[in-house]
Amino acid sequence: MHLAPAALDTLAGCRLFAGVPAGVLRNIAAGALGRDVASGAQLITPGEPQLALYIVMRGELGVYADESARLPLLKIGPGDCAGEQTIFQQRPATSLVAATEPTLLLGLSSDRVWDAMHRAPVIALNMLGLLSERMREEDPALGGGFNAHSAFDGAARTDQLTGLGNRRWMEDAFERELLRCERAGTPAALLMIDIDRFKDVNNTVGRRVGDAVLARLAELLRRALRPRDLCARFGGEKFCVLLPELGARKALQTAERLRARIDAQPAQINRDVLVSYSVSIGVAEWRPGQRLDEMVRSAGEALGAAKLAGRNCVQLAGG
Repeated sequence: MHLAPAALDTLAGCRLFAGVPAGVLRNIAAGALGRDVASGAQLITPGEPQLALYIVMRGELGVYADESARLPLLKIGPGDCAGEQTIFQQRPATSLVAATEPTLLLGLSSDRVWDAMHRAPVIALNMLGLLSERMREEDPALGGGFNAHSAFDGAARTDQLTGLGNRRWMEDAFERELLRCERAGTPAALLMIDIDRFKDVNNTVGRRVGDAVLARLAELLRRALRPRDLCARFGGEKFCVLLPELGARKALQTAERLRARIDAQPAQINRDVLVSYSVSIGVAEWRPGQRLDEMVRSAGEALGAAKLAGRNCVQLAGG
């Protein structure tokens, strides 16, 4: 397969092929097959033999516990690969992998992967490093199959009211995504979203309707955000959104778009109940090397500034 120079650069930047001579890399590319995957399409299914290694050239894949899971345990972006665990361990897949957006993949058969490792043993070392890192950093269920414990752990990471990840999930998933941004040299930003005067909402329409408002806001965020964005319920009426690959300017635009959409779209609780509400949003731009808790604190301070500015507005940390 002939690859454009930019695609060859992506392949060369893949951690699996770090240190591989250019001639071997071209040989690998010549035996690879390009594959376009539609958003939502499954690539790897639990329990089925995995006969290919996939390298993401453009787009994004999500790793899920099973078909019923709504939140990915891991996101795989350009330069990362999927399927290496099952090829190296020579056993059926234990997790589901699907495209979270239209994705271009480069596929290598397991035979070609093993041939490539024979030609360049550094690939085997790189693969061992990737496997070790994922076993250490990912949900422990990915290392050895999913059982009752992993199902319980998944439930412990999900907010039951909104279906979003909870704070425990957020601390793990957001940190992992920031590490990916740091490796890729891309920006990121964090939004902290808070419903204005939510106690008044509860006092006026009742707690049950207030809970429904939270659930409707979560659904609105899921529909309005990009597939690669991460969203979690931080606690109470606060939500956090991580925006990979967006700097301060575009993050502010995203936040303002969300604020305006929420302000213009009351929560339809049922046929007879419609609740209007607004949100204030604090925006913090991520600095390479910055810890997640520092970023959250900055977004929280910006949120406080938005409240002081009259609510129903967006403020940038340090702005």
